[in-house]
Amino acid sequence: MIAKIALGTLLVIAGYVLLFDGANYLLELRRRETLDADLKQALGGLTPEEVKQRCGLPDIEEERDLLFRDLLYRRRGIVIKFIRNGAKGTDWMFTSMNVWPSENNSRQDPRWMFESMPCLK
Repeated sequence: MIAKIALGTLLVIAGYVLLFDGANYLLELRRRETLDADLKQALGGLTPEEVKQRCGLPDIEEERDLLFRDLLYRRRGIVIKFIRNGAKGTDWMFTSMNVWPSENNSRQDPRWMFESMPCLK
């Protein structure tokens, strides 16, 4: 009898923990999705020239094969990447914003990246 009560109590506690942790997980997931959408909306139409105008000249600007262009802001630890969908003379399109150096996984959070570049908001 005591074992059944203990087991029931344990199951109720486990259920509460799962319920609250699951709710927190879903809230965090929703918040992250909203932030990702905000980030894409804020950066989606930017060109490299607009980024340089808003944030200043990058520490390193690299263009490869006339199709890829990276702007590295070392002090902020951010690389902003663009791609061109054709020959020279076509418009650049934003593709991603990444942490630099790439081994620094502690800052891969999109919130941190967006907050580190307030000039893009």
